[in-house]
Amino acid sequence: MDSDELKLFSIVGKKECFRVPEGYFTQLPDKLASKLPEKRVVKGWRRLSLKVSFKHIRAAAFVAGAIGIATFLYLDRPIHSQSQGLKSKVSKQSTPSSVSSLNDQTLDEYADFAMLDNEDMYSYLEENEQ
Repeated sequence: MDSDELKLFSIVGKKECFRVPEGYFTQLPDKLASKLPEKRVVKGWRRLSLKVSFKHIRAAAFVAGAIGIATFLYLDRPIHSQSQGLKSKVSKQSTPSSVSSLNDQTLDEYADFAMLDNEDMYSYLEENEQ
């Protein structure tokens, strides 16, 4: 023990300085409950719930699907009228039997329409080399 603690112990002794009134802890919960305000119930209002019902999930899925389909249809439409003309041009022309009968402009239009880059064309030519 510390010297200060020994001095206090010699002055005060072993007697308990703090006392709790009789029945304090047995009456404490009742006293606290009586001081709390009463629970208010508002009629006509439903209590806010964080529970999600199946009906809400189904509605959210429907909205998400509709937005997805609308986005797909919007992004799938042709951007330029030039691409529309190219589609009709390609469908009207017959596919030539050999690449040598195509001029450079027509070949470029076919490659652009088919989204072929140089690597794709080289690999296609290597695969079909006769």
